[in-house]
Amino acid sequence: MLACYRSRDWDGALAAIERGRKTDEAQALQYLYRLYEARIRAFQKEPPPDDWDGAFALTTK
Repeated sequence: MLACYRSRDWDGALAAIERGRKTDEAQALQYLYRLYEARIRAFQKEPPPDDWDGAFALTTK
């Protein structure tokens, strides 16, 4: 999932999240899946800049 995310393959990253949700570890990783899914959906609407390095700026504390 992270490789897809970092290479801007949003559909691939979302597919990887869905596969991950079907694993035994899924319950422990739900927060992480939701976090990345929200970021990916936002990037689908407004892609990061060309020089994006994979980082995500937090806007709230």
